[in-house]
Amino acid sequence: MAAFNYRRAKVMLAVAAESAVPVGDGAGIPGLGAVNRLAPFMSFFTLVTVAVVPPAAALYVVTSTAWSAAERAVLYR
Repeated sequence: MAAFNYRRAKVMLAVAAESAVPVGDGAGIPGLGAVNRLAPFMSFFTLVTVAVVPPAAALYVVTSTAWSAAERAVLYR
């Protein structure tokens, strides 16, 4: 699931970068490049969370992540 979300995030960021409109003087938002490089890897933090929380919380995190991934896959086609 983390790999699926990683690939989807990379594609979504690539599409967003292509359609980005420069704002103001074109300088952009400071630090946005670093956030965009880190964002696809956020899906792997779910694995860290599941490793350290109690089983009920881990089940909740996995279920909500799977639900979100399914929603995004269906809605952003």
